[in-house]
Amino acid sequence: DVPCEATVILARVYVVNDLLYNADNGVTTPYRALLQTELPIIFEALNRLKNHYESAITKKEIKLRVEKLLNGWM
Repeated sequence: DVPCEATVILARVYVVNDLLYNADNGVTTPYRALLQTELPIIFEALNRLKNHYESAITKKEIKLRVEKLLNGWM
């Protein structure tokens, strides 16, 4: 069972991305550490989401969006 739509989960990942990007100024470092501890849970949810859909097109779209985001982190 998937608790949220793909767009909702992906939107949340983009919010986490923005928070991690902007939480690198010393003042917000504790928030960054907290978010980083939650990343495995987030990516497990993304994997469940991807596996929930039968459509290969939808699975590929989710994978491409996540890969694009991760490439930006490198």
